[in-house]
Amino acid sequence: MKRALLLALLMPMLAFAQGPQRAVAMHGVPKYAAVIEAGDFSHFDYVNPHAPPGGTLRLNMVGSFDSLNPYIVRGLPAAGLGTGGMALLNQSLLFRSQDEPFSLYGLIAEKIDMPADRSRITFFINPAARWHDGAPITARDVYFSWQTLRDQGRPNHRSYYSKVAKAVVADDRTITFFFKPLAGGGYDRELPLIMGLMPVLPKHYWAGRAFNATTLQPPLGSGPYKIASVDAGRSIVFEKVKNHWAKDLPVQRGMYYFDAIRIDYFRDENVATEAMLAGRYDLRREADAARWATGYPPHVLEKSGLMKNMLPHGRVVPFRGFVLNTRRDMFSDRRVRMALGSVLDFGWLNKNIWYGTQKRTTSIFDNSPLKAPPTLSAASMALAKKLGITLPHDEQNPPTIPETMTRVALREKLKAADALLHQAGYNLKNGQRITPQGKPFIFDIVLNDPADEKIALSWAQQLKILGIFPTIRTMDSAQYQQALNQFNYDVVVAQWINSHSPGNEQMVYWGSAAASQPGSRNYAGVNDARVDKIAAAIPATETREDLVAAAQLLDRLIMAGYYVVPFGFAPADLLLHHKNLRFPEKIPLYGYIIESLWWQENMLQTPKTATQSAPTPANSK
Repeated sequence: MKRALLLALLMPMLAFAQGPQRAVAMHGVPKYAAVIEAGDFSHFDYVNPHAPPGGTLRLNMVGSFDSLNPYIVRGLPAAGLGTGGMALLNQSLLFRSQDEPFSLYGLIAEKIDMPADRSRITFFINPAARWHDGAPITARDVYFSWQTLRDQGRPNHRSYYSKVAKAVVADDRTITFFFKPLAGGGYDRELPLIMGLMPVLPKHYWAGRAFNATTLQPPLGSGPYKIASVDAGRSIVFEKVKNHWAKDLPVQRGMYYFDAIRIDYFRDENVATEAMLAGRYDLRREADAARWATGYPPHVLEKSGLMKNMLPHGRVVPFRGFVLNTRRDMFSDRRVRMALGSVLDFGWLNKNIWYGTQKRTTSIFDNSPLKAPPTLSAASMALAKKLGITLPHDEQNPPTIPETMTRVALREKLKAADALLHQAGYNLKNGQRITPQGKPFIFDIVLNDPADEKIALSWAQQLKILGIFPTIRTMDSAQYQQALNQFNYDVVVAQWINSHSPGNEQMVYWGSAAASQPGSRNYAGVNDARVDKIAAAIPATETREDLVAAAQLLDRLIMAGYYVVPFGFAPADLLLHHKNLRFPEKIPLYGYIIESLWWQENMLQTPKTATQSAPTPANSK
């Protein structure tokens, strides 16, 4: 009897694992597998499928843009164009669920098929899928997208899609990607999902156009919105596509309620804040804890029709801080990096700059089970042994990154830092730290956000005690992005975004090959064969337990390398928004998503328009 009951419970899962599927998980079974098999999957749990549609949502960005092509290194693309984040114009083959570590569901491809070893994947295109001009989306569009992004796309696209051995188009609705085997045997288990997230581009539109060039001509898309107007560098307006082909799919139901979405660009955060308080846009995620604590007096919020909201989330927080560019000789020695990072007085910063809202970041996967524990698990150590990775004792133990430091503790840190610098050959001479080459130890700290200046100044104060006198420069967004793309900096503020299912992107973040590839995210120039091995092993893991062990090992290696002087993070999203903007009751694992919001119904009686309360253009500020 028990055996029969067990088989009855397992049958939906067993059926789901055989033949073409409507969803796939990186590890295990997708959350909605059972309801899909039962024919009851109507929408994700974290949306409201009954909210009233209509109105315009006005958003903001800081900086500028000069391109409508988000898939190339050249130019600064406008927001809302890609398939990651707020995907308005373009779509991918599959759609990512926000309340699972890494599961994908049918979108342009209604079904997939792949063997257990994940050596290939077949996508079956939804016959209803259409471009905005009415032309059907076909397997040939998918083939074109793969070839184009592999050869001309951003570094991450080139890296991922070059792992495909070949692609075969069987007919207009069917395409199969065959993957190259890994050097050690087997196949990259994440690659089928990466292909599912590949943006699909219209072959007929790009014929005769230069793909690898910036453009301000609105491109053809397939998403729930199309571009209505563009004011280069200042604003972009998206309007909802009437009778969009995917509007009734379970993965789209309960989202994209607004008739239009307008995104205005502002010169800096201060100007953007003023515009918010003037009622010129409707939603802002506040990253500045001081501004959150003091910059929004209740009477001002009431007058502007705004409210503050703290929404909890369970996502891995961004890993953000001062990046030490190891391509520079001065930062090539681990002891030097350790010394410099150890004297950031986080406790003072948290009290005086962040008003106690921050927790110190101590992991590249902070706020998640992927964070390395104080003592690495037996599984992580076994994996290190299997990969031939040696961890000296000082790397097995976690780096010391204190939340707070007393004046006495800070003095002790400064003494220890001084000793480390002496060991590395950086000695003091007349109050100036001198490099082993006999030159003054000076470097630039390059910033993009003025809010980071106070952090840099605080750090600089401690460095001056060590005889190091950095200069601090703030660049505009275009210069800053160019510096990042070309690794043209000594120290820069950067961040890495991770999920609960890290994979191939870790090679782009930390891999040796990415260290010399312009446009990659290996901002620190990490060049460590051990990191390469473990980063390559992460997407090959077959179970969740193996993934956690591998991620924790990578975390320990990166943190013990002292490549980044980490800042802190807020354990909740700090939001400022119009009081009539509504959120679903359930916040998913990765936090709120803009696509699931809507206006309270009484706001729809006099709908907002895309031009109402238009902000002063960014360039005139």
